[in-house]
Amino acid sequence: MIFVDSSIWDAAQNERDQNHDLAEEILHEIGNGTYGTPLVTDYIIDEVLTWIHKKVSHSAAVKMSEKFFSDQQIEIEKVDWATFTEAETFSRTETISHLRTPQRQSPWTPKT
Repeated sequence: MIFVDSSIWDAAQNERDQNHDLAEEILHEIGNGTYGTPLVTDYIIDEVLTWIHKKVSHSAAVKMSEKFFSDQQIEIEKVDWATFTEAETFSRTETISHLRTPQRQSPWTPKT
């Protein structure tokens, strides 16, 4: 499995990006399964589609959206509140021991 961040999708869509060719090559390798199953989060999809809509075109963003949601090879992870707070906890520690363990109260916890 390989986590695919927004920057590679953005570079592949922007022919003027200095990493455009490399991004296309890497995405082709990912599509061939070279690195395992590609993983993105709903946050990444949102970021990519917003960027493409703003910098390229609405129709390009729609095409990319269709690719994300129709490509059975891409695993999409929804970032729920528990995942978000795990990331927040992880960012404040030097170890990963807090991940996948019961959560402590986070300063990010919404008021009820």
